Amino acid sequence: MNVYLLDIAPLRGREREALALLPEERREKALRIRREEARLRSIGASLLLRAAGIEPPFACGEHGKPCIPGGPHFSLTHSGTLAALAVSDTPVGLDIEKIAPVRRAAARALTIEERKYMEADPERRFACLWTRKEAVLKCTGAGLSQPMNAFSVLGSTLALHRGIRKLYAVGGCGALGGIYAAARRCSGASVRRIRYGTERNRKSGRGSRAALAG
Repeated sequence: MNVYLLDIAPLRGREREALALLPEERREKALRIRREEARLRSIGASLLLRAAGIEPPFACGEHGKPCIPGGPHFSLTHSGTLAALAVSDTPVGLDIEKIAPVRRAAARALTIEERKYMEADPERRFACLWTRKEAVLKCTGAGLSQPMNAFSVLGSTLALHRGIRKLYAVGGCGALGGIYAAARRCSGASVRRIRYGTERNRKSGRGSRAALAG
């Protein structure tokens, strides 16, 4: 499994040149988003797809999960200033969550054991558990059609009705509760950080164009 990470902060003020790198379908999707922060996250996710060589058109699974018929499995996520993409040859789910106050209704998504686990550090541990659960549901493609309190993510291996899944800690820092990936079968996660910037014209030394590096 390959995981790509992109900090969207450098995209501020440079949306036009970033949008020019995207295929029409992803560009139009981003332009329909009014809120700047959400729009930048959408652009960032599209840039990661480009870096991984994944392009539309996409199909949708039973519960609306984007997929490529006959192609690799992938999962996109973004939170705060970070966008991330996981690519695998088996079903995969990826999620990032910011640490935030825990709402009582959200805590009901946890099992009894998980609620006990989060008592020591509620906000951080809840974000960690929620991220792991979202990754699992994205991997199965079930989304919220499967109750989140129907399974526990305290271990690294889960036996669900659609097969065995492994959970992988991709990373975590600062205001993030963690970056977690779930996959049906995988030997591990390779992480690649992608940077957005400009590349100078080598021939003339003048002008620049948008570029991705990693």
